[in-house]
Order: sequence, then C-alpha cells, then structure tokens
Amino acid sequence: MTYTNWTLLNTMPVFGIEQEYNAAECPLYVRNEPIEATKNALRDAGINWVKCVYDGSGGVDVELVFPPAVDCPEFWADYSKVMEVCTSLGLRYIKNCGMHVHVGTRRFNCGITPAEFWEASKAGASAGVFHVADNFLCGVDNLMPFALVKDVMRFYGLNQDFIDNAMPTSRANQPANSMISAVGWTKTSRAFDNADNLEDLKNVIIRLKRDNGSGWNATPKFNAVNVGCYESGTIEFRQHPATLSSKKAATWVRLLIHDIETCDKERL
Repeated sequence: MTYTNWTLLNTMPVFGIEQEYNAAECPLYVRNEPIEATKNALRDAGINWVKCVYDGSGGVDVELVFPPAVDCPEFWADYSKVMEVCTSLGLRYIKNCGMHVHVGTRRFNCGITPAEFWEASKAGASAGVFHVADNFLCGVDNLMPFALVKDVMRFYGLNQDFIDNAMPTSRANQPANSMISAVGWTKTSRAFDNADNLEDLKNVIIRLKRDNGSGWNATPKFNAVNVGCYESGTIEFRQHPATLSSKKAATWVRLLIHDIETCDKERL
C-alpha cells in the first residue's frame, strides 16, 4: 500500500488542550463550587469559549476544555489569559491532575489565516460547538493514516525514557495498569509490530494491560498515547502534568507536533 503523507504544504495541525485542576486551597466559594466559580470568573474576564466540566478523577475538581486551535500567537495570548484567571482563583495542580493534548487527524487547510481560524473556533465554542467546520480542514483523503498513528506510538515508546526524564516523578515510569501507562513496550512487542489496523492495535493494548493487572482501565484510553479516540478524529497524549504555564503548554504541544510530523516525513 502506498503511504500518503499527512504533512502538506500550507496546512497546519489542529489541537485541543484539556487542563485538570484541584481547588483544595482555594477560597471557600471556589472550593464549594469549583466548576461554577471557574466558569463565572472566566465569563467576568470576557472568556465564554472554555468549557468547565466535571472529571471524576481523584483530586480533580475542575477540568478546562479548550476549543480546537492551531499554533499561533493569538491562541497562546488567549490561553495565557485563561491561566491568569485560574491563578487568581487559587486553582493548582497536584499529581493526579494532567494536561491532555488532542491532535486532530485532519489538518487545517489554511484557507483563512491562523488568527481567523482561532476566532472562528472561539465563536463556535461560545455557541457550544467544539468541533472544526469541515470547510476549514483538509479532505478525508488526507486523514492521518493508521501507519502514521502506529509510527507515532512507536516513536513515543522509543523516546519514553527521554520523556520520563522531563516529567515529575509522579508521571514518569508508569506501569501498564496506570491511567497514563508508558508505551516503551512497543520497542519489543511482536504483537504491536504485527498489528495491521486500529482494531488489532487496540486489542494488543487491552491484552497487555489485562496481563499486567488492569481491570476497569484495560482500554486503549489510559496510556501515555491514546489511540482509542482516533475514530472520533484525534489522537491524545496524556502524560504531561497539568500546568498554569502557557510556556510549558506551548513547548509540549510543539514537541508533540514536531514528533508527529517527523514520523510522517521520515517513517520509522
């Protein structure tokens, strides 16, 4: 089968960020109603395009969901404003709080400027629409191919030690039964090598997790690289801790995008 490159001239990756925060040291009104308090504070700052939702993970009191974005100064300036509001409320991150980055399987086709794309995405999110209009994206013939998804997971696994060294201890060297399982096992797994499609790959992950003591979390989702959301239009990276630093968030997003595009251009 011929491999069709995902990285095209005059296109950009689309990504979304989810940030989880703890409210235990916030003022009482925030601790009592962390989601509503955060939503109200953002609205007072003129920000009505971020979702504040319940997560359910231990220690996570509020999760912020950003609309689809591209790497442009306008997005990061707005992102920084959100971080300022969270800091003013006293929200913090503890070891259970993560920053999840979803990278879209279809690229922005640059029919408009990146700044215009971000404004359109914010407008959609303000109306409750958190997906990109189809006419802003490359066609489905440029969908991220399964071969690239597999290469990205392999590339992450090959560099797992390097990534772990950049993470806090609580989010490094994660066992197979954790919420953010390491994927270094891809380096030596014959079953991974032999997976020919997404369903095969998901089954390989599930078997590995069950063999290593996972119960309810024996799904493709709970890995440093989550391929389980591919059919919904993204792949997700879950290992990075939550942060209030827009610089750290931007650096991590850019590293992930660079890694994906390197895999696409070089093929492993």
